[in-house]
Amino acid sequence: MGVWQQIQARWNVADEPAHLRRGRLGERAAKKHLCHGGLKFLTANFRSARGEIDLVFRDGDCLVFVEVKTRSSEDWTRPAAAVNAFKRRLLSQTALDYLKLLKQPPVKIRFDIVEVLLRDDAVGEVRHLAPLLKGRIIRRVEVRRERVLQRTSERKFRRALTGARFVELTRRGKYLLFDLRCPRVPSRRLLLGHLGMTGRMYLRPTSAPLAPHAAVVFSFGRDQFIFEDTRCFGCLTLDTRALDKLGPEPLSDAFSFDYLAKALERSARPIKVRLLDQSLVAGVGNIYASESLFRAGISPRLSARKLTRKQVERLRLTLRATLTDAIQFGSAMTLDWAGAGGKDGLFYYGKADGAPGFYQERLLVYDRAGRPCSVCKTPIRRIVQAARSTFYCPCCQRA
Repeated sequence: MGVWQQIQARWNVADEPAHLRRGRLGERAAKKHLCHGGLKFLTANFRSARGEIDLVFRDGDCLVFVEVKTRSSEDWTRPAAAVNAFKRRLLSQTALDYLKLLKQPPVKIRFDIVEVLLRDDAVGEVRHLAPLLKGRIIRRVEVRRERVLQRTSERKFRRALTGARFVELTRRGKYLLFDLRCPRVPSRRLLLGHLGMTGRMYLRPTSAPLAPHAAVVFSFGRDQFIFEDTRCFGCLTLDTRALDKLGPEPLSDAFSFDYLAKALERSARPIKVRLLDQSLVAGVGNIYASESLFRAGISPRLSARKLTRKQVERLRLTLRATLTDAIQFGSAMTLDWAGAGGKDGLFYYGKADGAPGFYQERLLVYDRAGRPCSVCKTPIRRIVQAARSTFYCPCCQRA
């Protein structure tokens, strides 16, 4: 590049809007962060007619599409909250365009979000949990809230995990399963995590100040893995007995008609309450239980054992369809990461100022009390079952 071109480039940067400068700074920080974590950089700012992908990496045999969200403040919401259902849909479509250019290679794909927080126009923090845990060794364990360890003593927790290496991170129902190789145990050890209502798990520099509600801290040297939980509803424990009580995954072959019919035939509890029982089916929460019952035309008050065979099969299919849609379109609602939406704080469901209402078009009954049913125009009702809000249409869900 000649001298004149360099001068022009500097002028263009100086004239560039502040939000674009912040975006470029965030993408450079995210690229450096992920490369440090062992991912191989492929390209940046891939564009197609349907959208743009900030960064593309390779992680072993997996193609990773990365969305970078850069903010100078998270007083209202965390940066990741901006990646709503509509944005995720565009990212998925753009990724398909990328794969078409590669002639549809037989590779795994993954979508990651990297949060970059700026302080005084400099990178202050980069957040990205997976796959940056893989291969990391826990140098020091700090337990600040022993309650989240549940049946594991603090002494046992520290002794078992100091020196342990992260091997893999998977999921079962609503639980995160951290597979660890421990120096004092010949076989691998499983660490069980659950976010509850207010939990967060993230990496940050050791030099950064700890959040006031940090419950457990794993030190890796320069970085720390932090489990933060405001109300201590979640857990991080070596006690894995909770997994033994979980029912089948709703999208698995084990969640068959015969299984569901037999599981419901002796239960007198209302079907909505029964669906929230993780021993029946793992991972179904309050929102999608209400949505699935509406799609199936079944009253949430109906006793589980009174469902007919046709209703059981209809419920099984609508559960699977509702969750499949949720996976395709992303989170049902914008998460209020800052906790301004209500008493449940972090992870309380709410809508930030200016957030698109795309999710409202997909949720048919949940959080729509008093609004007309999309089918019959009867006002949606709200009741409380087992201390949880239930939304339903009294006309479409009579039986």
